[in-house]
Amino acid sequence: MSAEFVADDNAFSVFKTRFVNQTNHRFRLKYQTAAVIEQQLDSQPRTRSEARALVESFDLAADRLQTSDFRRLSRLHLEDIFCLLPGDPMKMYISHEAAMNQSEWWGGVFTAAISRIHGSSDTTMINGVDYYCFDVNVSHASLHSEMKAGLLTPEQVGTLFSRKNGFSVIIGGHDNLKLTVQWDQVIEYSTSLMFFGPPSTRTRLYSDLFTNLKSIQTIRSVFHWYSHETRGDSMASHALLSSYLNAENRVLHAKKGKKTTKIKLPKMNVETVPQGGSKLVQRVNEDCKTAFQAATRGWTDVQAPLISEAMYDSWVTQAKSQYSNLWKSLAQVRGITGAKKYADLVPGKERQVLNQMLAKFRNRNTKVLTWWSLIETVALLAWSVGTTALNRLNYWGTHLSAATRDSLLAKLFGKEHIESIKNAYTMTKVIIFIIDNYQKGQQLKNQRGKHSSTFLEGTNQIAEKGFLYDNPLFNNIKPLQELLYNGLDIIVSPDGMAKYEDYDGFSPSKYFANHKDLSGVAPDFTGKRVKMYAKLLKLSNTLQVMRSVFCDNTEISPFLPDHVDKTAIQNFRWDCRTKDVMSLFATSKTFQRDAVLKWNPHADEVTPTILIGINPMSEAASMETCAIVLELLVKAGVMTVEDDGKFGIGDLSKFIILAGDVKTVDNLNLIQETIRSSMDGRGFTELNHQLQVFDKVLSRVMDIPGDWHAGLSMLQAIITLFYDSLLYPVIHDMLGWKRFNRETNKCYYVSARAVILLKNVLYRVSFERFIAESHKELKTMFDSLVDNGDMEIGDANFVCFCAEQFQQHLKEELGNSDEWRRACAVFLMMASDFEDHVNAYRKCDAIICELSYQRFAPVWRVVGAKRYLERVWRQSESLYTKFGFKELQIVRINRSSRPYHGSTDKGAHSLDEKMEFYNGDYARFPTPRTLAGFVNHSKSVGLAKKAKNTVVKYYTIKPLRRRKPPRSASSAFDKPQETFIYEFFVRMDTFATDPQRKYSIKTIAEVGKKCTTNLKLSSVEERMVDRREYESDRILSTLHQCFEEKDDVDREQLSPEDAANLEEEDQIDRESMPTAEEEDEQMLGRSNVEIEQEEMLESDAEVSREKGFNVNCITDVWHK
Repeated sequence: MSAEFVADDNAFSVFKTRFVNQTNHRFRLKYQTAAVIEQQLDSQPRTRSEARALVESFDLAADRLQTSDFRRLSRLHLEDIFCLLPGDPMKMYISHEAAMNQSEWWGGVFTAAISRIHGSSDTTMINGVDYYCFDVNVSHASLHSEMKAGLLTPEQVGTLFSRKNGFSVIIGGHDNLKLTVQWDQVIEYSTSLMFFGPPSTRTRLYSDLFTNLKSIQTIRSVFHWYSHETRGDSMASHALLSSYLNAENRVLHAKKGKKTTKIKLPKMNVETVPQGGSKLVQRVNEDCKTAFQAATRGWTDVQAPLISEAMYDSWVTQAKSQYSNLWKSLAQVRGITGAKKYADLVPGKERQVLNQMLAKFRNRNTKVLTWWSLIETVALLAWSVGTTALNRLNYWGTHLSAATRDSLLAKLFGKEHIESIKNAYTMTKVIIFIIDNYQKGQQLKNQRGKHSSTFLEGTNQIAEKGFLYDNPLFNNIKPLQELLYNGLDIIVSPDGMAKYEDYDGFSPSKYFANHKDLSGVAPDFTGKRVKMYAKLLKLSNTLQVMRSVFCDNTEISPFLPDHVDKTAIQNFRWDCRTKDVMSLFATSKTFQRDAVLKWNPHADEVTPTILIGINPMSEAASMETCAIVLELLVKAGVMTVEDDGKFGIGDLSKFIILAGDVKTVDNLNLIQETIRSSMDGRGFTELNHQLQVFDKVLSRVMDIPGDWHAGLSMLQAIITLFYDSLLYPVIHDMLGWKRFNRETNKCYYVSARAVILLKNVLYRVSFERFIAESHKELKTMFDSLVDNGDMEIGDANFVCFCAEQFQQHLKEELGNSDEWRRACAVFLMMASDFEDHVNAYRKCDAIICELSYQRFAPVWRVVGAKRYLERVWRQSESLYTKFGFKELQIVRINRSSRPYHGSTDKGAHSLDEKMEFYNGDYARFPTPRTLAGFVNHSKSVGLAKKAKNTVVKYYTIKPLRRRKPPRSASSAFDKPQETFIYEFFVRMDTFATDPQRKYSIKTIAEVGKKCTTNLKLSSVEERMVDRREYESDRILSTLHQCFEEKDDVDREQLSPEDAANLEEEDQIDRESMPTAEEEDEQMLGRSNVEIEQEEMLESDAEVSREKGFNVNCITDVWHK
């Protein structure tokens, strides 16, 4: 190149203004011929030294952004790369497909870089293509000074792409990982190899590319050509698109002979329309990504939203400060400013403004805020929104497509998820596994001439992190040496339980008031402490019943008979409403929760959980159940898998609790017995060694039955005993619950509601009768105890004394010859025990749960529930004889699962109940078509739950409040029913004992007809009646008339032939009619048959009644 070669002022000014930022004119060198360059240069010479001096005289500090901030990247074009200096940092993106292609010019450079650089390489997706990302530095860039000074001749510029010239970069700081890129390769591989750097301070305009173009096809070709070079840069793509639309619009209007109208796109002001790469957008996206990773990598609170309230409010604060003008405008539109009357709505409206801003980010550039958008997308998955509907919502830009959603979820549940879950199991000493079979869909056969099936079956699995207990004084002590197997086994108290056996009964009111001050002591192995605790708990529950009976009802019922001492009932109501008694009711209400917190300090803490997902194997048989459990033990580290595929013993210091329904536990026990019996006959074979390993690791598993399923079995036992004699006549016939039948015992909600409704009303009647009959006697007995110094005086203590006497009265009623009184006592005790069991696992009281199994053991024996009867003994063996006291205490601490903190007053769940809830959550997912989709979708149930809770909490203007009870359980609907049942029980009881009274279904029906309470069912039935008429209804009505009714024939309208035939038929009917003697014989035979049937019905009713009334004649558990 000649030293005298110079460039003209015009060409030099182009370069100067391009880099010093005085104009937005865009000068392109790529693919321009030398002839085009010559048109921009003239013959006025300038020496090289003069040109360089002119370049240096300008303030070129604004030329490049001297920064290492790569959080916002901009696509580097060819002229940008021309002007790079050695050492300048860049981001290089290479597609996965290109990086693995060894035949390309880069050879194996990228393969080596991927294998050697782990921390500095990253993977991202651009326009649906996965790219590897590397940090690179320019090592050779000789054109920098010449390009700026304009010292290249037209020939040199024209031959840039024909020679093997280019630049070199060093990958990841490794000098031996060097890549040389030619100038033409930057253009040729623009979609496979991309370079990014800090964004330019100028807005790029591409209008000059289309200035002299007059063909639509040429404009589109140029646009398609340059669109590859702007891929991944939203700002450049937007500028290119606007220039292309203007050029196309210009050409179209020119062809039509109209004046060209330039399309004016809205100006992108950082203050009014936030940039896609702003700090707020980046922070929100990163926070959402971190939240998703935290929710899938270890123990988590499944009910908590993905985004905390503090984080969401911090987003609002940052949006206010960063986009103050835009925020003020949107806030004013939504009425936030100056709204003092509705101040509680301001936080919700502010979040709405923030969500609107974030949605606009997504509308403008769908490549940003992907993790924020994933929250609502996954929540829609939990709301049964299928793939097709989700892809339609993706049109608006705020939602992800189903493919993008599944891709992001696959990343979340990838290798890092597996490793983090493995580490979580490794660091945990107590793990609770909950398993239950789950199926979805139904079998369809011979559809369209082929076999079709959408029935998918597997085993759902949940893991919980157990709370530890360690006390060297009691760890290895066996709670019991042997069991009695009679329902009266001793229940050892937990460590830390208050010393209830010291309760003397002198002042129950003070005992309840000072109960929190009692300190926990060492466990009691005699059973006296648990027995006294159960007695005190029964007393506190009875006090709560008394409060509802005598404090909530303001007036004496008019249904009470005249001979009842109503004055005694009213006086006792006044006693119950004194200040001391009301304080007693308040302290006794928290007795159980306070008692549990003494020995279980973790009772209020949320249970950390991992939703493992579906195992495609069903637990229907014992072998499959054992395989599933052993796989869980491998996850927990109790059993290991050797390199040769065999199984070994892992960490036996861990303690595993397995919870499930009765079938699950029975299958596991059966396979354990099979393993032990098979080991004796196999000798020293390898298979025998494997069986020994299985038996050893299974010995660290304590199986416990699900308390939710046990409660359902208790409920079914009550319905079995009292269905014919009490529940069906009252609930179905009188109250009109048409759906209440024998199959209802499988529905927990309906069955429990019916039983609890009758129990509450029957308690009221029994208490009022007891007080009316024994009020004076109770006063006398209480005064005698006070005089003897056995009890402290006071209204509160008198109420406690009455509650204790009522419990004793119910036990005495079990032997009453009056069948009605005996039936009421048995029903109240069974229903109360069932309710105590449910309240026990709601309040994490494992002691009462264990006691409930013993209380219902005789009932299960009577009704033939042999599985649960066997489960009572199996549980006692596991809790009291198989393991030590340490394991017993751990099981009691972790027997219930807390989805919410105890301070929220929300109850805990039993372990199997928690599984039923998540089975229900998964049932709302769109039905998968394959077993792989069935398994993969199940992993997202926890994420969907958290995402749905996030949307519910933050996508609501009004603050969330406690829901009102449903219409069917509201007072407006239940009050008439309670009044009707109360009237029925009062009429049945008559408030008088009749030893000769026999209780039968006929008696119930007669008394029910006398009840006068209006149930207000007409309005309910009217709402349920469908007033629409269909043609099929009229046809059905006509058919009924044709087959059931006979119309009189008008003989005068008949023809002579039809009249003769009709007379002939009448004659045949008269001849076939029986005589008077034959009719008498038929009536006598019919009456005999009816008498026999009635005797059979009475016999069946008697058997059913005796089974229900005399259940305690088989075993006197309640007496003792």
